[in-house]
Amino acid sequence: MRLVSVKTGDSAPRAPERLRLESLRLATRFSIGLVVLCACGARSQLDGAGVADAAPLDVASGTRRPIAIAASAYDTTVMLSDGTVERWGLEDVRTTNVLAVDPVPTPVARVHSAVAIATGGDTDFGPTHGCASLGDGTVACWGGNHSGELGDGTTTDSSAAVTVTGVTGATGVAAGSGHSCALLAGGNIECWGDNSFGQLGNGTLTNSTTPVDVLGITGATAISAGGAHTCALLAGGTVDCWGENGDGTNVTELPTPVPGLSNITSISAGTENICVLRDVGTVTCWMASDVNDFAVTTTPTDAPGVSQVLTVATGADFACAVSSEQTVSCWGDNGSGQAGNGTIGGIASPSTIQGLVDVRAVAAGVAHGCALLGNGEVDCWGSVATADAGLAPTAIPVPVPF
Repeated sequence: MRLVSVKTGDSAPRAPERLRLESLRLATRFSIGLVVLCACGARSQLDGAGVADAAPLDVASGTRRPIAIAASAYDTTVMLSDGTVERWGLEDVRTTNVLAVDPVPTPVARVHSAVAIATGGDTDFGPTHGCASLGDGTVACWGGNHSGELGDGTTTDSSAAVTVTGVTGATGVAAGSGHSCALLAGGNIECWGDNSFGQLGNGTLTNSTTPVDVLGITGATAISAGGAHTCALLAGGTVDCWGENGDGTNVTELPTPVPGLSNITSISAGTENICVLRDVGTVTCWMASDVNDFAVTTTPTDAPGVSQVLTVATGADFACAVSSEQTVSCWGDNGSGQAGNGTIGGIASPSTIQGLVDVRAVAAGVAHGCALLGNGEVDCWGSVATADAGLAPTAIPVPVPF
């Protein structure tokens, strides 16, 4: 899904290294625009990944190429420089009770002037869905709608985008397994869809096919949604979460501060895990579900061997980070090659993906990863490369044919 960097409330002078990392994040943010990442649960806005003296993403006048990327359970979505959206991968066609594959990028009908994207979906070959915040402040969603995650007041699936009822002033979006959320210009949040674990944040466990206010949230600067949990980055650099183990300890129906977090610049909620980026370039993760092998603690813990990070994307049981050198390193579950280093098998500490350079954004699904490069190329790796790009499964990155 997608995240943006935010200046924390710390008024003390920053160390040179902290200032350097902040300038790198800002350089990429303005070079590629607002990016929405998802990790199958999805994430809402990208911090970006670039260097201050690097050329901006090469989007020449009149060209049409990806400028943002999001990955969900079994598909990948890109936002293009003309404001349109394309997706590829596995799609649950519930009206015919069959699973279909779009092997190459296919336009999502009725999406225009998109400024942020997010994708979500169930991990057991359930329906995927996606959302985009548009230039006029409205939100459009498409795909599976079994719990009302499209937000149009129905539970009817739609391959074409439908307008989410009543949302205005949206600046960002997030998508979980069966729910979606919008970040509003004033720092409030609205969510809709599945609420079995309180992931809508309105104090109930009742699903809603139209947006409801997340209670107690003001001053949010970014949002990210995982399998059955949602998190918000607040203006002071702290994080509130809600839903399944949303605060790192138990199920909660209302936003709850995550203890021990400060100076956070971006968040990424995966299917079962959550990772955050600190302003010094380190990554902290914890588990949001008791069914996972990646983050084995409910207490936020620094990821070993991770530093100089500009943005992070969290998948099901793995994560990938873009460094200040604009390379990508992944760690965690690697049973399907989702670490991208040419091997199969779990990786406890980050492993740099060889040959992947000039990376501006990264996205993580259940068992695949994708990177957006400075020239607009998208490379993917992992088991879902087959469904995602019409290619054979691969443990190393391969270009997606646009």
